[in-house]
Amino acid sequence: MIDRFLAAIPGVIGAALVIAVAYFIGRLVAQLVTGLLAGVGFDRLPAALGFKPAAGAASPSRIVGTLVMVVIILLAVQAALPLLHCTDPHPRPKGIPGRTAPTVRI
Repeated sequence: MIDRFLAAIPGVIGAALVIAVAYFIGRLVAQLVTGLLAGVGFDRLPAALGFKPAAGAASPSRIVGTLVMVVIILLAVQAALPLLHCTDPHPRPKGIPGRTAPTVRI
């Protein structure tokens, strides 16, 4: 029991490092995306489409920046799962497309 616990520690530390690095990179990219979108006038788009802003609502550029950060962290979690020796809980049956690139024959 203790051996299994001690054997899991490097994987847990590695997974935590991967997710921590992704968090900081995600924050940086989210700030860049938010600033870029705000700079090109993305925040005026809802008003141009006829939507009225809600009181205290986040700006559209900030929402997109947050979504970018969430996607980066989710990708990092997916990359960290093998370090924890996690397996796919719902593997695809063989023969279902999506695992390999399709081939085109001429």
